[in-house]
Amino acid sequence: MPIAVIVFMPLIVAYTTWVYHVLRGRISRKHIRESHSLY
Repeated sequence: MPIAVIVFMPLIVAYTTWVYHVLRGRISRKHIRESHSLY
């Protein structure tokens, strides 16, 4: 089990950090309307 933690924990932390970085910031209705034509 410790080996699995050593291998997978950095991957989980890296993925979580990347997702937070990509999805950061607030979004407004104006932004949604400008970027998506179906709304």
